[in-house]
Amino acid sequence: MKKCVALLMEKNIIKENTFIYKPVHCIEGKIDDKGIFIDNLNKEYLSIEDQVLAFSEITQCYAYPVEMDILKKQYPEFEDDEIRLNKLYYDEMSENIYIGINEKEKTGITILPLNSQTLLDSYANINEEDNFQNIGIVISEEYLKKLLEINELNVIKEKLQEIKAGFDQFCESTEQINDNVLDDIYITIEYIDYLLKLDDCIEIIKKLKKCNIKTKEECYTIDKSVLRKLFDENNIEVIKDNLLTIKKTIEKKELEKQQKKYEEIFDNNVQYDVKNIYEEICKSVIGQEEAIKDVVTTVVMDKYSKKASDKTRCLLVGPTGTGKTKIISTISEQFNLPFIHVDSTQLTAQGYVGGKLEDKLSQLLMKANGDLEKAENGIFVFDEIDKKGSSSNDDVSGRAVLNMILPFIDGTDYTINYNNKVIKFNTSRLTIFAAGAFTSVFNGKKSLSKNAIGLTATFDKKEDNIELKPMDFVKYGLIPDEFIGRFPIISQLNKMTETILKDILVKSNTSPLLIEKEKLKNFNIDLLYDDQFIDAVAKKAISLEIGARSLKSIIENTIKEARFQVLCNLNIYDTITLTKETVENNKVYKLERKGM
Repeated sequence: MKKCVALLMEKNIIKENTFIYKPVHCIEGKIDDKGIFIDNLNKEYLSIEDQVLAFSEITQCYAYPVEMDILKKQYPEFEDDEIRLNKLYYDEMSENIYIGINEKEKTGITILPLNSQTLLDSYANINEEDNFQNIGIVISEEYLKKLLEINELNVIKEKLQEIKAGFDQFCESTEQINDNVLDDIYITIEYIDYLLKLDDCIEIIKKLKKCNIKTKEECYTIDKSVLRKLFDENNIEVIKDNLLTIKKTIEKKELEKQQKKYEEIFDNNVQYDVKNIYEEICKSVIGQEEAIKDVVTTVVMDKYSKKASDKTRCLLVGPTGTGKTKIISTISEQFNLPFIHVDSTQLTAQGYVGGKLEDKLSQLLMKANGDLEKAENGIFVFDEIDKKGSSSNDDVSGRAVLNMILPFIDGTDYTINYNNKVIKFNTSRLTIFAAGAFTSVFNGKKSLSKNAIGLTATFDKKEDNIELKPMDFVKYGLIPDEFIGRFPIISQLNKMTETILKDILVKSNTSPLLIEKEKLKNFNIDLLYDDQFIDAVAKKAISLEIGARSLKSIIENTIKEARFQVLCNLNIYDTITLTKETVENNKVYKLERKGM
Protein backbone atom coordinates (compact mmCIF):
# COMPACT_ATOMS: atom_id res chain seq x y z
CA MET A 1 0.00 0.00 0.00
CA LYS A 2 1.11 3.54 -0.65
CA LYS A 3 2.12 5.92 2.10
CA CYS A 4 -0.87 6.62 4.31
CA VAL A 5 -2.02 8.48 7.40
CA ALA A 6 -4.00 6.88 10.23
CA LEU A 7 -5.36 7.81 13.63
CA LEU A 8 -3.37 6.52 16.59
CA MET A 9 -6.04 5.41 19.07
CA GLU A 10 -5.84 4.67 22.79
CA LYS A 11 -8.04 1.80 24.01
CA ASN A 12 -9.88 2.25 27.31
CA ILE A 13 -11.91 -0.61 28.77
CA ILE A 14 -15.44 0.35 29.86
CA LYS A 15 -16.36 -3.18 30.84
CA GLU A 16 -15.75 -6.66 29.47
CA ASN A 17 -15.92 -6.60 25.67
CA THR A 18 -16.83 -2.88 25.53
CA PHE A 19 -14.21 -0.19 24.84
CA ILE A 20 -13.85 3.53 24.17
CA TYR A 21 -11.11 4.52 21.74
CA LYS A 22 -9.63 7.99 22.12
CA PRO A 23 -7.79 9.60 19.16
CA VAL A 24 -4.25 10.56 20.22
CA HIS A 25 -2.65 11.92 17.05
CA CYS A 26 -1.95 11.04 13.42
CA ILE A 27 0.74 8.56 12.41
CA GLU A 28 2.30 8.05 8.99
CA GLY A 29 3.42 4.75 7.51
CA LYS A 30 2.22 1.73 5.53
CA ILE A 31 -0.06 -1.26 6.06
CA ASP A 32 1.37 -4.72 5.43
CA ASP A 33 -0.50 -7.66 3.93
CA LYS A 34 -1.57 -8.82 7.42
CA GLY A 35 -3.33 -5.52 8.14
CA ILE A 36 -0.65 -4.30 10.55
CA PHE A 37 0.23 -0.59 10.37
CA ILE A 38 4.00 0.07 10.42
CA ASP A 39 4.85 3.71 11.14
CA ASN A 40 7.93 5.62 10.02
CA LEU A 41 9.77 4.51 13.18
CA ASN A 42 8.97 0.84 12.36
CA LYS A 43 6.57 0.54 15.29
CA GLU A 44 3.69 -1.83 14.59
CA TYR A 45 0.01 -1.27 15.46
CA LEU A 46 -3.05 -3.53 15.20
CA SER A 47 -6.26 -2.27 13.64
CA ILE A 48 -8.94 -0.83 15.95
CA GLU A 49 -11.22 -3.65 14.73
CA ASP A 50 -8.75 -6.47 15.41
CA GLN A 51 -10.32 -8.88 17.89
CA VAL A 52 -6.90 -9.53 19.45
CA LEU A 53 -7.28 -6.14 21.19
CA ALA A 54 -10.25 -7.47 23.17
CA PHE A 55 -8.07 -10.03 24.93
CA SER A 56 -4.78 -8.15 25.07
CA GLU A 57 -3.22 -5.51 27.32
CA ILE A 58 -2.25 -3.55 24.20
CA THR A 59 -3.68 -0.03 24.54
CA GLN A 60 -2.58 1.62 21.28
CA CYS A 61 -3.89 0.76 17.82
CA TYR A 62 -4.64 2.47 14.51
CA ALA A 63 -7.88 3.40 12.76
CA TYR A 64 -9.25 4.87 9.53
CA PRO A 65 -6.11 4.85 7.36
CA VAL A 66 -6.20 7.05 4.27
CA GLU A 67 -3.62 7.32 1.51
CA MET A 68 -1.69 10.57 1.56
CA ASP A 69 -2.54 11.17 -2.11
CA ILE A 70 -6.26 10.99 -1.31
CA LEU A 71 -5.78 13.37 1.62
CA LYS A 72 -4.03 15.84 -0.66
CA LYS A 73 -6.96 15.72 -3.10
CA GLN A 74 -9.35 16.32 -0.19
CA TYR A 75 -7.41 19.42 0.90
CA PRO A 76 -5.73 20.65 -2.33
CA GLU A 77 -4.82 24.01 -0.82
CA PHE A 78 -2.45 22.23 1.62
CA GLU A 79 -1.07 19.49 -0.65
CA ASP A 80 2.50 20.64 -0.03
CA ASP A 81 2.12 20.81 3.75
CA GLU A 82 1.83 17.25 5.13
CA ILE A 83 1.93 18.40 8.77
CA ARG A 84 -1.10 20.63 8.15
CA LEU A 85 -2.85 17.79 6.29
CA ASN A 86 -2.32 15.48 9.27
CA LYS A 87 -3.73 18.07 11.64
CA LEU A 88 -6.81 18.70 9.50
CA TYR A 89 -7.47 14.98 9.25
CA TYR A 90 -7.00 14.53 13.00
CA ASP A 91 -9.28 17.48 13.82
CA GLU A 92 -12.00 16.07 11.60
CA MET A 93 -11.80 12.50 12.94
CA SER A 94 -11.42 13.44 16.62
CA GLU A 95 -14.88 15.02 16.65
CA ASN A 96 -16.26 11.55 17.37
CA ILE A 97 -16.15 9.20 20.32
CA TYR A 98 -15.29 5.73 19.04
CA ILE A 99 -16.92 2.88 20.94
CA GLY A 100 -15.96 -0.73 20.25
CA ILE A 101 -18.02 -3.82 21.04
CA ASN A 102 -16.58 -7.31 20.86
CA GLU A 103 -19.43 -9.64 19.94
CA LYS A 104 -18.78 -13.39 20.26
CA GLU A 105 -20.51 -14.28 17.02
CA LYS A 106 -18.34 -11.87 15.01
CA THR A 107 -14.67 -12.15 14.09
CA GLY A 108 -13.80 -8.51 14.75
CA ILE A 109 -14.63 -5.60 17.04
CA THR A 110 -17.63 -3.56 15.89
CA ILE A 111 -16.90 0.19 15.95
CA LEU A 112 -19.66 2.71 16.71
CA PRO A 113 -18.64 6.36 16.15
CA LEU A 114 -20.72 8.86 18.17
CA ASN A 115 -20.44 12.58 17.64
CA SER A 116 -19.15 13.90 20.96
CA GLN A 117 -20.43 17.45 20.47
CA THR A 118 -23.96 16.18 19.84
CA LEU A 119 -23.78 14.17 23.06
CA LEU A 120 -22.49 17.17 25.02
CA ASP A 121 -25.28 19.33 23.62
CA SER A 122 -27.82 16.74 24.73
CA TYR A 123 -26.43 16.81 28.27
CA ALA A 124 -26.80 20.59 28.36
CA ASN A 125 -30.52 20.33 27.54
CA ILE A 126 -31.51 17.77 30.17
CA ASN A 127 -35.02 18.18 31.53
CA GLU A 128 -34.60 17.46 35.24
CA GLU A 129 -38.31 16.75 35.70
CA ASP A 130 -38.35 14.02 33.05
CA ASN A 131 -36.33 11.22 34.64
CA PHE A 132 -35.47 8.00 32.93
CA GLN A 133 -34.34 5.09 35.07
CA ASN A 134 -30.94 3.65 34.19
CA ILE A 135 -29.85 0.11 34.67
CA GLY A 136 -28.00 0.83 37.91
CA ILE A 137 -29.75 0.51 41.29
CA VAL A 138 -29.04 4.02 42.59
CA ILE A 139 -30.87 5.96 45.30
CA SER A 140 -30.26 9.28 46.98
CA GLU A 141 -29.08 9.67 50.56
CA GLU A 142 -32.48 11.09 51.48
CA TYR A 143 -34.30 8.06 50.07
CA LEU A 144 -32.07 5.67 52.01
CA LYS A 145 -32.78 7.58 55.23
CA LYS A 146 -36.51 7.22 54.60
CA LEU A 147 -36.13 3.46 54.20
CA LEU A 148 -34.25 3.23 57.50
CA GLU A 149 -37.08 5.11 59.27
CA ILE A 150 -39.71 2.55 58.23
CA ASN A 151 -40.65 0.10 61.00
CA GLU A 152 -43.24 -2.08 59.23
CA LEU A 153 -42.14 -5.07 57.21
CA ASN A 154 -44.86 -4.81 54.55
CA VAL A 155 -44.14 -1.10 53.98
CA ILE A 156 -40.38 -1.50 53.54
CA LYS A 157 -40.90 -4.52 51.29
CA GLU A 158 -43.29 -2.45 49.19
CA LYS A 159 -40.66 0.27 48.79
CA LEU A 160 -38.03 -2.30 47.82
CA GLN A 161 -40.41 -3.76 45.26
CA GLU A 162 -40.88 -0.27 43.79
CA ILE A 163 -37.15 -0.08 43.25
CA LYS A 164 -37.16 -3.51 41.62
CA ALA A 165 -40.15 -2.56 39.47
CA GLY A 166 -38.29 0.49 38.19
CA PHE A 167 -35.32 -1.67 37.29
CA ASP A 168 -37.50 -4.26 35.57
CA GLN A 169 -39.30 -1.56 33.57
CA PHE A 170 -36.00 -0.24 32.34
CA CYS A 171 -34.77 -3.68 31.29
CA GLU A 172 -37.96 -4.03 29.23
CA SER A 173 -37.16 -0.66 27.56
CA THR A 174 -40.39 0.86 28.89
CA GLU A 175 -40.46 4.60 28.26
CA GLN A 176 -42.86 5.49 31.09
CA ILE A 177 -40.96 5.13 34.35
CA ASN A 178 -42.56 5.87 37.70
CA ASP A 179 -40.95 9.15 38.82
CA ASN A 180 -41.33 8.16 42.47
CA VAL A 181 -39.30 4.96 42.16
CA LEU A 182 -35.92 6.61 42.63
CA ASP A 183 -35.03 10.16 43.57
CA ASP A 184 -31.66 10.49 41.84
CA ILE A 185 -30.15 8.57 38.96
CA TYR A 186 -26.97 8.87 36.94
CA ILE A 187 -25.62 7.40 33.72
CA THR A 188 -23.70 4.24 34.56
CA ILE A 189 -21.44 2.07 32.47
CA GLU A 190 -24.30 -0.43 32.24
CA TYR A 191 -26.58 2.28 30.87
CA ILE A 192 -24.06 3.21 28.19
CA ASP A 193 -23.82 -0.49 27.35
CA TYR A 194 -27.60 -0.57 26.92
CA LEU A 195 -27.54 2.48 24.65
CA LEU A 196 -24.87 0.89 22.48
CA LYS A 197 -27.33 -1.85 21.56
CA LEU A 198 -29.62 0.71 19.95
CA ASP A 199 -29.21 1.04 16.19
CA ASP A 200 -30.50 4.58 15.90
CA CYS A 201 -28.18 7.35 17.12
CA ILE A 202 -31.17 9.71 17.33
CA GLU A 203 -32.84 7.30 19.73
CA ILE A 204 -29.68 7.33 21.88
CA ILE A 205 -29.73 11.13 22.06
CA LYS A 206 -33.45 11.11 22.90
CA LYS A 207 -32.89 8.76 25.82
CA LEU A 208 -29.90 10.72 27.07
CA LYS A 209 -32.04 13.86 27.17
CA LYS A 210 -34.39 12.08 29.58
CA CYS A 211 -31.64 11.35 32.08
CA ASN A 212 -31.22 13.31 35.26
CA ILE A 213 -27.46 13.01 35.37
CA LYS A 214 -25.85 12.89 38.79
CA THR A 215 -22.31 12.12 39.79
CA LYS A 216 -21.69 8.83 41.53
CA GLU A 217 -20.55 10.70 44.64
CA GLU A 218 -24.02 12.25 45.04
CA CYS A 219 -25.82 8.90 45.23
CA TYR A 220 -25.77 5.50 46.89
CA THR A 221 -25.33 2.48 44.65
CA ILE A 222 -26.84 -0.76 45.92
CA ASP A 223 -25.39 -3.88 44.37
CA LYS A 224 -28.13 -5.78 42.53
CA SER A 225 -27.22 -9.07 44.21
CA VAL A 226 -27.54 -7.41 47.64
CA LEU A 227 -30.89 -5.96 46.64
CA ARG A 228 -32.18 -9.38 45.60
CA LYS A 229 -31.31 -10.75 49.04
CA LEU A 230 -33.34 -7.95 50.60
CA PHE A 231 -36.35 -8.92 48.48
CA ASP A 232 -36.29 -12.42 49.94
CA GLU A 233 -35.78 -11.37 53.56
CA ASN A 234 -38.83 -11.38 55.88
CA ASN A 235 -37.26 -9.88 58.99
CA ILE A 236 -37.41 -6.09 59.04
CA GLU A 237 -34.47 -5.77 61.45
CA VAL A 238 -32.25 -7.81 59.13
CA ILE A 239 -33.36 -5.68 56.16
CA LYS A 240 -32.57 -2.45 58.00
CA ASP A 241 -29.23 -3.81 59.25
CA ASN A 242 -28.28 -4.61 55.67
CA LEU A 243 -29.34 -1.16 54.47
CA LEU A 244 -27.39 0.45 57.31
CA THR A 245 -24.32 -1.62 56.42
CA ILE A 246 -24.60 -0.41 52.82
CA LYS A 247 -24.83 3.17 54.04
CA LYS A 248 -21.85 2.85 56.39
CA THR A 249 -19.71 1.11 53.78
CA ILE A 250 -20.31 3.82 51.20
CA GLU A 251 -19.82 6.60 53.75
CA LYS A 252 -16.52 5.02 54.83
CA LYS A 253 -15.30 4.94 51.25
CA GLU A 254 -16.35 8.56 50.77
CA LEU A 255 -14.55 9.56 53.98
CA GLU A 256 -11.36 7.89 52.74
CA LYS A 257 -11.68 9.80 49.47
CA GLN A 258 -12.18 13.06 51.33
CA GLN A 259 -9.08 12.43 53.44
CA LYS A 260 -7.04 12.04 50.28
CA LYS A 261 -8.58 15.01 48.55
CA TYR A 262 -6.18 16.85 46.33
CA GLU A 263 -6.63 20.17 48.12
CA GLU A 264 -5.46 18.59 51.38
CA ILE A 265 -2.54 16.84 49.72
CA PHE A 266 -1.12 20.16 48.55
CA ASP A 267 -2.04 22.29 51.53
CA ASN A 268 1.24 23.76 52.77
CA ASN A 269 0.07 23.18 56.34
CA VAL A 270 0.06 19.42 55.80
CA GLN A 271 2.84 17.64 57.65
CA TYR A 272 3.88 14.71 55.47
CA ASP A 273 4.67 11.48 57.27
CA VAL A 274 7.79 10.98 55.18
CA LYS A 275 8.99 8.03 57.23
CA ASN A 276 5.70 6.18 56.76
CA ILE A 277 5.64 6.92 53.01
CA TYR A 278 9.22 5.70 52.69
CA GLU A 279 8.47 2.49 54.59
CA GLU A 280 5.35 1.78 52.51
CA ILE A 281 7.30 2.06 49.25
CA CYS A 282 10.08 -0.16 50.66
CA LYS A 283 7.45 -2.88 51.08
CA SER A 284 6.94 -2.90 47.30
CA VAL A 285 10.44 -2.08 46.01
CA ILE A 286 13.14 -4.12 47.71
CA GLY A 287 16.85 -3.28 47.85
CA GLN A 288 16.62 0.32 46.59
CA GLU A 289 16.39 2.22 49.85
CA GLU A 290 18.68 5.12 48.84
CA ALA A 291 16.85 5.72 45.54
CA ILE A 292 13.49 5.63 47.36
CA LYS A 293 14.75 8.28 49.80
CA ASP A 294 15.75 10.50 46.86
CA VAL A 295 12.38 10.12 45.11
CA VAL A 296 10.29 10.69 48.27
CA THR A 297 12.34 13.77 49.18
CA THR A 298 12.03 15.15 45.63
CA VAL A 299 8.24 14.84 45.57
CA VAL A 300 7.77 16.31 49.07
CA MET A 301 10.09 19.27 48.54
CA ASP A 302 8.61 20.00 45.10
CA LYS A 303 5.25 20.72 46.72
CA TYR A 304 6.84 23.64 48.57
CA SER A 305 8.60 25.07 45.50
CA LYS A 306 6.98 28.27 44.27
CA LYS A 307 8.83 28.37 40.93
CA ALA A 308 9.98 25.73 38.47
CA SER A 309 13.57 26.84 39.02
CA ASP A 310 13.20 26.03 42.74
CA LYS A 311 12.23 22.41 42.09
CA THR A 312 14.50 19.47 42.83
CA ARG A 313 14.83 17.37 39.69
CA CYS A 314 16.04 13.80 40.05
CA LEU A 315 17.73 11.52 37.50
CA LEU A 316 17.32 7.79 38.20
CA VAL A 317 20.13 5.65 36.81
CA GLY A 318 20.16 1.86 36.75
CA PRO A 319 19.77 -1.27 34.60
CA THR A 320 16.37 -2.47 33.41
CA GLY A 321 14.27 -4.22 36.02
CA THR A 322 15.78 -2.44 39.03
CA GLY A 323 12.55 -0.62 39.91
CA LYS A 324 12.99 2.92 38.56
CA THR A 325 9.42 3.24 37.30
CA LYS A 326 7.98 1.13 40.14
CA ILE A 327 9.33 3.51 42.78
CA ILE A 328 7.72 6.54 41.14
CA SER A 329 4.39 4.84 40.36
CA THR A 330 4.16 3.65 43.98
CA ILE A 331 4.85 7.12 45.37
CA SER A 332 2.22 8.59 43.02
CA GLU A 333 -0.32 6.30 44.71
CA GLN A 334 0.87 7.34 48.17
CA PHE A 335 0.38 11.03 47.33
CA ASN A 336 -2.73 10.48 45.18
CA LEU A 337 -0.96 12.17 42.25
CA PRO A 338 -1.61 11.52 38.55
CA PHE A 339 1.47 9.96 37.02
CA ILE A 340 2.59 9.40 33.44
CA HIS A 341 5.55 7.39 32.24
CA VAL A 342 6.84 8.48 28.81
CA ASP A 343 9.08 6.34 26.63
CA SER A 344 11.48 9.02 25.35
CA THR A 345 12.46 6.89 22.37
CA GLN A 346 9.01 7.62 20.90
CA LEU A 347 9.50 11.40 21.07
CA THR A 348 10.70 13.39 18.07
CA ALA A 349 11.44 17.07 17.55
CA GLN A 350 8.56 19.41 16.71
CA GLY A 351 7.42 19.14 13.10
CA TYR A 352 8.37 15.47 12.69
CA VAL A 353 6.18 12.38 12.89
CA GLY A 354 6.32 10.77 16.33
CA GLY A 355 5.09 11.24 19.88
CA LYS A 356 4.41 14.81 20.99
CA LEU A 357 4.65 16.25 24.51
CA GLU A 358 1.16 17.73 24.09
CA ASP A 359 -0.26 14.21 23.65
CA LYS A 360 1.41 13.06 26.86
CA LEU A 361 0.03 16.04 28.76
CA SER A 362 -3.45 15.19 27.46
CA GLN A 363 -3.00 11.66 28.81
CA LEU A 364 -1.89 13.06 32.17
CA LEU A 365 -5.01 15.23 32.29
CA MET A 366 -7.08 12.16 31.48
CA LYS A 367 -5.52 10.34 34.45
CA ALA A 368 -6.50 13.30 36.64
CA ASN A 369 -10.12 12.87 35.43
CA GLY A 370 -10.02 16.26 33.75
CA ASP A 371 -8.87 18.14 36.88
CA LEU A 372 -6.36 20.56 35.33
CA GLU A 373 -4.93 21.78 38.65
CA LYS A 374 -4.32 18.23 39.83
CA ALA A 375 -2.74 17.28 36.50
CA GLU A 376 -0.42 20.31 36.58
CA ASN A 377 0.84 19.12 39.98
CA GLY A 378 1.31 15.54 38.78
CA ILE A 379 4.41 13.44 38.17
CA PHE A 380 6.02 13.23 34.72
CA VAL A 381 8.79 10.71 33.95
CA PHE A 382 11.03 10.78 30.87
CA ASP A 383 12.21 7.16 30.69
CA GLU A 384 14.92 5.76 28.39
CA ILE A 385 16.38 9.27 28.31
CA ASP A 386 19.87 7.79 27.78
CA LYS A 387 18.77 6.68 24.28
CA LYS A 388 18.56 10.36 23.27
CA GLY A 389 22.27 11.04 23.74
CA SER A 390 23.78 12.43 20.53
CA SER A 391 26.58 14.76 19.45
CA SER A 392 24.45 16.55 16.85
CA ASN A 393 21.80 19.21 17.46
CA ASP A 394 20.32 18.22 14.08
CA ASP A 395 19.48 14.71 15.29
CA VAL A 396 15.66 15.05 15.31
CA SER A 397 15.19 11.93 17.41
CA GLY A 398 18.18 12.52 19.71
CA ARG A 399 19.71 15.73 21.00
CA ALA A 400 17.01 17.83 19.33
CA VAL A 401 14.46 16.08 21.57
CA LEU A 402 16.50 16.87 24.68
CA ASN A 403 16.64 20.52 23.62
CA MET A 404 12.86 20.42 23.10
CA ILE A 405 12.38 19.05 26.63
CA LEU A 406 14.36 21.90 28.27
CA PRO A 407 11.52 24.49 28.23
CA PHE A 408 9.15 21.73 29.40
CA ILE A 409 11.37 21.24 32.47
CA ASP A 410 11.79 24.97 33.07
CA GLY A 411 8.03 25.51 32.97
CA THR A 412 6.07 26.73 29.98
CA ASP A 413 2.55 26.67 28.51
CA TYR A 414 1.37 23.99 26.09
CA THR A 415 -1.90 23.99 24.18
CA ILE A 416 -3.55 20.59 24.43
CA ASN A 417 -6.85 19.04 23.35
CA TYR A 418 -9.02 17.34 25.94
CA ASN A 419 -12.64 16.30 25.38
CA ASN A 420 -12.75 18.50 22.27
CA LYS A 421 -11.68 21.54 24.28
CA VAL A 422 -8.49 23.54 23.82
CA ILE A 423 -6.76 23.81 27.20
CA LYS A 424 -3.61 25.63 28.32
CA PHE A 425 -1.37 23.35 30.37
CA ASN A 426 1.50 24.88 32.37
CA THR A 427 4.38 22.54 33.28
CA SER A 428 6.06 24.66 35.95
CA ARG A 429 4.37 22.79 38.83
CA LEU A 430 5.04 19.25 37.55
CA THR A 431 7.40 17.00 39.47
CA ILE A 432 9.69 15.76 36.69
CA PHE A 433 12.00 12.75 36.73
CA ALA A 434 14.31 11.36 34.07
CA ALA A 435 15.45 7.75 34.01
CA GLY A 436 17.67 5.44 32.01
CA ALA A 437 20.16 2.59 32.15
CA PHE A 438 23.08 4.75 30.87
CA THR A 439 25.11 1.66 29.99
CA SER A 440 27.54 3.73 27.92
CA VAL A 441 28.33 5.91 30.95
CA PHE A 442 29.05 2.90 33.17
CA ASN A 443 31.15 1.28 30.44
CA GLY A 444 33.10 4.49 29.93
CA LYS A 445 33.90 4.72 33.62
CA LYS A 446 34.88 1.05 33.77
CA SER A 447 37.19 1.54 30.79
CA LEU A 448 38.81 4.51 32.50
CA SER A 449 39.25 2.40 35.62
CA LYS A 450 41.09 -0.33 33.68
CA ASN A 451 43.39 2.19 31.97
CA ALA A 452 44.07 4.28 35.05
CA ILE A 453 47.56 4.03 36.52
CA GLY A 454 48.34 4.46 40.19
CA LEU A 455 46.75 7.50 41.77
CA THR A 456 44.92 8.55 38.57
CA ALA A 457 42.03 6.19 39.43
CA THR A 458 39.89 8.32 41.74
CA PHE A 459 36.86 6.07 42.22
CA ASP A 460 36.00 2.65 43.55
CA LYS A 461 36.73 0.02 40.90
CA LYS A 462 33.85 -2.25 41.90
CA GLU A 463 31.41 -2.35 39.00
CA ASP A 464 28.38 -1.95 41.22
CA ASN A 465 29.78 1.00 43.15
CA ILE A 466 30.99 3.45 40.51
CA GLU A 467 30.33 7.04 41.50
CA LEU A 468 28.84 8.92 38.55
CA LYS A 469 29.27 12.68 38.17
CA PRO A 470 27.30 15.06 35.92
CA MET A 471 30.14 15.44 33.41
CA ASP A 472 30.30 11.64 32.99
CA PHE A 473 26.87 11.82 31.34
CA VAL A 474 28.12 14.55 29.01
CA LYS A 475 31.37 12.74 28.14
CA TYR A 476 30.19 9.14 27.87
CA GLY A 477 26.43 9.47 27.45
CA LEU A 478 26.49 12.45 25.02
CA ILE A 479 23.81 14.18 27.13
CA PRO A 480 24.02 18.00 26.81
CA ASP A 481 25.37 19.68 29.94
CA GLU A 482 22.40 22.09 29.95
CA PHE A 483 20.10 19.07 30.24
CA ILE A 484 22.02 17.14 32.89
CA GLY A 485 22.49 20.37 34.83
CA ARG A 486 18.74 20.54 35.41
CA PHE A 487 18.90 17.28 37.41
CA PRO A 488 21.01 18.07 40.48
CA ILE A 489 20.15 14.73 42.15
CA ILE A 490 21.60 11.67 40.42
CA SER A 491 20.26 8.58 42.13
CA GLN A 492 21.91 5.27 41.27
CA LEU A 493 19.81 2.13 41.71
CA ASN A 494 21.47 -1.06 42.86
CA LYS A 495 22.03 -3.78 40.30
CA MET A 496 19.79 -6.77 40.94
CA THR A 497 21.66 -9.43 42.92
CA GLU A 498 20.48 -12.87 43.96
CA THR A 499 20.01 -11.59 47.51
CA ILE A 500 17.78 -8.70 46.40
CA LEU A 501 15.75 -10.91 44.08
CA LYS A 502 15.21 -13.46 46.87
CA ASP A 503 14.05 -10.67 49.19
CA ILE A 504 11.61 -9.48 46.53
CA LEU A 505 10.17 -12.99 46.26
CA VAL A 506 9.60 -13.46 50.00
CA LYS A 507 9.12 -9.91 51.32
CA SER A 508 7.70 -7.55 48.69
CA ASN A 509 3.93 -6.97 48.75
CA THR A 510 4.10 -7.13 44.95
CA SER A 511 5.96 -10.46 44.92
CA PRO A 512 4.48 -12.63 42.13
CA LEU A 513 5.09 -15.71 44.31
CA LEU A 514 3.21 -14.34 47.34
CA ILE A 515 0.41 -13.04 45.10
CA GLU A 516 0.06 -16.52 43.55
CA LYS A 517 0.01 -18.09 47.02
CA GLU A 518 -2.75 -15.71 48.10
CA LYS A 519 -4.85 -16.39 44.99
CA LEU A 520 -4.64 -20.15 45.51
CA LYS A 521 -5.96 -19.73 49.05
CA ASN A 522 -9.31 -18.82 47.47
CA PHE A 523 -9.48 -22.47 46.30
CA ASN A 524 -8.27 -23.78 49.68
CA ILE A 525 -4.97 -24.75 48.08
CA ASP A 526 -1.72 -24.29 49.98
CA LEU A 527 1.39 -23.37 47.97
CA LEU A 528 4.64 -24.62 49.54
CA TYR A 529 8.29 -24.09 48.59
CA ASP A 530 11.67 -24.07 50.30
CA ASP A 531 14.82 -21.93 50.29
CA GLN A 532 16.32 -24.00 47.47
CA PHE A 533 13.34 -23.12 45.25
CA ILE A 534 13.80 -19.41 46.02
CA ASP A 535 17.54 -19.70 45.25
CA ALA A 536 16.81 -21.38 41.90
CA VAL A 537 14.29 -18.70 40.86
CA ALA A 538 16.74 -15.92 41.76
CA LYS A 539 19.57 -17.58 39.81
CA LYS A 540 17.38 -17.96 36.74
CA ALA A 541 16.29 -14.30 36.98
CA ILE A 542 19.95 -13.24 37.06
CA SER A 543 20.65 -15.29 33.93
CA LEU A 544 17.83 -13.54 32.02
CA GLU A 545 19.44 -10.11 32.71
CA ILE A 546 16.19 -8.13 32.93
CA GLY A 547 16.13 -7.75 36.70
CA ALA A 548 12.98 -8.11 38.78
CA ARG A 549 10.81 -7.97 35.65
CA SER A 550 11.64 -11.60 34.94
CA LEU A 551 10.28 -12.89 38.27
CA LYS A 552 6.61 -12.88 37.24
CA SER A 553 7.20 -14.89 34.05
CA ILE A 554 9.46 -17.36 35.89
CA ILE A 555 6.85 -17.94 38.61
CA GLU A 556 4.01 -18.24 36.11
CA ASN A 557 5.88 -20.74 33.92
CA THR A 558 7.05 -22.70 36.96
CA ILE A 559 3.65 -23.18 38.56
CA LYS A 560 1.27 -23.41 35.61
CA GLU A 561 1.34 -27.21 35.21
CA ALA A 562 0.78 -27.94 38.92
CA ARG A 563 -1.85 -25.22 39.19
CA PHE A 564 -3.85 -26.66 36.30
CA GLN A 565 -3.85 -30.12 37.87
CA VAL A 566 -5.13 -29.00 41.29
CA LEU A 567 -7.76 -26.72 39.77
CA CYS A 568 -9.04 -29.68 37.75
CA ASN A 569 -9.11 -31.83 40.90
CA LEU A 570 -10.16 -29.50 43.72
CA ASN A 571 -11.72 -32.33 45.79
CA ILE A 572 -8.60 -34.44 45.51
CA TYR A 573 -5.58 -32.18 46.02
CA ASP A 574 -5.11 -29.28 48.40
CA THR A 575 -1.32 -28.71 48.44
CA ILE A 576 1.27 -27.82 45.77
CA THR A 577 4.96 -28.15 46.63
CA LEU A 578 7.50 -26.53 44.30
CA THR A 579 11.17 -27.55 44.30
CA LYS A 580 14.35 -26.26 42.70
CA GLU A 581 13.83 -28.84 39.92
CA THR A 582 10.44 -27.28 39.11
CA VAL A 583 12.15 -24.07 38.01
CA GLU A 584 13.82 -25.84 35.08
CA ASN A 585 11.08 -28.42 34.45
CA ASN A 586 7.55 -27.36 35.43
CA LYS A 587 6.33 -30.95 35.17
CA VAL A 588 8.36 -31.81 38.27
CA TYR A 589 6.27 -30.93 41.33
CA LYS A 590 4.48 -32.55 44.22
CA LEU A 591 0.74 -32.63 44.91
CA GLU A 592 -0.74 -33.79 48.21
CA ARG A 593 -4.18 -35.29 48.65
CA LYS A 594 -6.67 -34.02 51.18
CA GLY A 595 -6.47 -35.76 54.51
CA MET A 596 -3.03 -37.22 53.78
